[in-house]
Amino acid sequence: EIRYALRRRNGKGLIHVGNGTRYHFTETVEELPLNKWIHIAGVYSSTTGPKFYLDGVEVQMNAPVTDDADLIIGNDSSASAAIGAYPWNGTVNHFKGRIDELRVWKEARTTQDIADNYVDGISDSEDKLLLYYEFNQGDRNGTNTSVTTLVDSSANQTDGTLTNFALTGSTSNWSYRFLPPIKGSNYVELASTVSFVNEISGGTWSVSNGTGSATVDSSGTLTPISTGTVTLSYTLDETTVSKQLTIYDPLTTGRVTIVSSGGAVENNGWFFENNILQASSTTDVTVNASDIQTKLSSGPVTIKAKDVVFSSNLSNNTSNTFKILSRTHITNTSATTITTNGGDVIMSANYDDATDAESTVNGYFSLRQGLTINTSGGDIILAGGDESASGYAVGSSTAAYTEGLRIDKIVSLNSGGGDIVLKGKTSSASMSTVGYGNSGFGIYDLGQAASINSGTGTIHIEGINQNPSFTTYSSGIVFALNRNYTITVTSANTTANAINIIGQASGANEGNYGFEIETNSPLAVNATGSGGGISISTSQASTSANRFDFAIRSALDILALDGSINITGSNNDGFIYNSATITLGSKASSIVPSSSSDISIAFDKFSFPSSANYPKISTTGLVSVQSVSDSFGHDFSTSWFEWNSNSQTHSGLTIGKSTNTKFIDVPTTLTANGNLSIYGGSIAISGSITATGGNILLDADTGTGITSGKDGIKVADAVTIKTVTSGDITMIGRSSNGNTSN
Repeated sequence: EIRYALRRRNGKGLIHVGNGTRYHFTETVEELPLNKWIHIAGVYSSTTGPKFYLDGVEVQMNAPVTDDADLIIGNDSSASAAIGAYPWNGTVNHFKGRIDELRVWKEARTTQDIADNYVDGISDSEDKLLLYYEFNQGDRNGTNTSVTTLVDSSANQTDGTLTNFALTGSTSNWSYRFLPPIKGSNYVELASTVSFVNEISGGTWSVSNGTGSATVDSSGTLTPISTGTVTLSYTLDETTVSKQLTIYDPLTTGRVTIVSSGGAVENNGWFFENNILQASSTTDVTVNASDIQTKLSSGPVTIKAKDVVFSSNLSNNTSNTFKILSRTHITNTSATTITTNGGDVIMSANYDDATDAESTVNGYFSLRQGLTINTSGGDIILAGGDESASGYAVGSSTAAYTEGLRIDKIVSLNSGGGDIVLKGKTSSASMSTVGYGNSGFGIYDLGQAASINSGTGTIHIEGINQNPSFTTYSSGIVFALNRNYTITVTSANTTANAINIIGQASGANEGNYGFEIETNSPLAVNATGSGGGISISTSQASTSANRFDFAIRSALDILALDGSINITGSNNDGFIYNSATITLGSKASSIVPSSSSDISIAFDKFSFPSSANYPKISTTGLVSVQSVSDSFGHDFSTSWFEWNSNSQTHSGLTIGKSTNTKFIDVPTTLTANGNLSIYGGSIAISGSITATGGNILLDADTGTGITSGKDGIKVADAVTIKTVTSGDITMIGRSSNGNTSN
């Protein structure tokens, strides 16, 4: 009676297990291929039943035929075994074909075991190996009448005996062995050379051109010539193995659209090798999000494409990196959510900028349906320029898509401890079509409050406007049309670089601003970690009289627990303009109710239309208001700021640089728990000045602009200038006739 059998019946693979009275057998759904070497494996376990593998992959089985209620599988040392023969009902059925590398194990092999070893030979010392017949004997197709023993290479040395073999000629004899598949990629990049190998040396390589073309040398190195398919072959003795290859050009492959369902199956328009997913031709392709998620479950995934469109959410429950490299744009057709469990999300538009030899198409982000990314510790990078996304996404020369990085409606970027980087710039094309945005980085048309939160990670936001002309919202960074929904940028990082924001406009037009916060678009920037700092740097290159580095038309809070706050404009006579409210340092009932941050404000010019627009300075740290250039661009008044706001008395105050030549007016009371210094070409004091525990310096010994008879320092009647506890008072003034000091 048959105890175990692994065979081919009616074209299909079959597993049979029995004990003489009970049995269990089942066969594959599909037929096995003919006229080629294949690897088959059968596994039977009392817990999982039978499994059949073809070339290392489990295949579907039909429902079993069983009578196995009392089936017990065990060892039977008296049982005989046959290879290539199947006795049934008094008849012996013989296998017509070749057999090589036969192994019998005394354990149920796992799927991974079979996948790892089905091509390669194995060690004959494996302790679970019951039988191992390598069939490496005899003279192939020669006279082998004396070679009648099949050697068992396992430790058991259970040799077999050849029965009813002719052992001469090309049939019924020792023959050419199994030739393993060709190892190497199924997809070959056009501008490359790729090496292929076969485990058995001594054969010859050849290539047959199909829709593509290539050459191959004697060592298996293939050189693509044109895109399309080719067939690579390796021949040894009378056996040939072949591999169909697709040659693709990564500079011309099509768009990848990520969809929730209905996408193309793998290797039908797209392929995945070396952790990279690409379209396999110039034709656009759709890919199911579930397929990408499956790939992410076992390793990082990079999508390379002409452009990438999100029409589905994506969930990655691992810490593996998800990266998009788009030669041009990254867009979405619906609100997009991407989640990871510690994995980075990196998107680079225009990633081939260094080699694409063009400056008009570029590659932008246009995520106008909204974007949510949660990484639970992974980085979030939306940028461009190269495969590391270390450069900028770049807007096109088409009026509707001039922004480098634009997100509308929903903005929720939460890294949970990872760094967040957002970098974009407009194209350098001249754009003057009014009604279209033109920002390096922009957030528009919010339908809910927006959040950019890095947890303990850092945040870097950078927008550059390169437009030499002017259109609507022509700024490096623009937040506009947001229905009074607040954009909140928060980091609990404890370094001075916790939050870094750069807005730059390089066009010479007066309408191009460095950083623009438009009406109904409030912004809150919060550094909540001890030591966490905020840096906002703005600039423009205008040649007009109105040169706005920073234009603020909605409420702006810039709050830090104790890290420094630095707000800096350009040395191009640039303005900070505010027609709303600005709160710096701390704010009652906010996430930062008190602050000891040092605050530095540096602009050449200041424009605050009314007292309601004067910035509130709320910190117990040092405060300085200075020019970027050597001197302010106009006269300055201390009344333009609400000092010591929120019951926070500054530990020091400096107004102007020592090189300032402009007039300083002090009509308000100034108080500091430390040094208080004012530098100007001339100074007029009509408000009291008090420094507790520090010195007072009033220095008007700068410049040549004082006319005859004008005071260097003028102090109004009944004004008090004093130090408390200790401290010097130094007044350095100059008239047109010489210097005076006290």
